[in-house]
Amino acid sequence: MLINNDLTLRAVEYTKNRKWSESPAPGVWRIKLDSHGEETGRATSLVKFDPGSSFTEHSHPNGEEIFVIEGRLCHLCKNGIFSI
Repeated sequence: MLINNDLTLRAVEYTKNRKWSESPAPGVWRIKLDSHGEETGRATSLVKFDPGSSFTEHSHPNGEEIFVIEGRLCHLCKNGIFSI
């Protein structure tokens, strides 16, 4: 799926009018803002987690942007766990 794929162009998203869609992980919802490829491609999304929900280990070889607006994110990586 290609969404706002041309990074040379300005993209404006009015997310207030967009619906949250289920991700592959139960209790995790998203609004895709940029996508190049399927689940492991480059991704920029607004994501919200139901209490106690999480993603299983996965990769985005071409990058993934994460912006925490509210709450806390704990991320497991090769060098350990970091918390935002």
